[in-house]
Amino acid sequence: MQTVGIDYTLVEEVRCLQINPSYSSSLKTWMETNGYRKGIIKVDSIYIGDYNSNPYAYLKDSSGHWNYDVIFYGALDINGGQDLSAVVADATKKLYKKW
Repeated sequence: MQTVGIDYTLVEEVRCLQINPSYSSSLKTWMETNGYRKGIIKVDSIYIGDYNSNPYAYLKDSSGHWNYDVIFYGALDINGGQDLSAVVADATKKLYKKW
């Protein structure tokens, strides 16, 4: 996986999907209100179990367009010891190939 940087001076909005080992939204709150250039980062935080069971339900809209610019996975508590499924790994690779 490759880390992708964003020049925040060139974008109006960054859509982020946060994969979360719990149902906490503290990172979502921090990113949306205290992050760089307040207000441009929009975060949807979902539970890892829900994401693992059907990643495309979150990644794409009903027309097949990608919903997110960035996926945030892993922080603080090592994702509660939970890992991404093989289906999620494939879906993530496809998302990053769109660039």
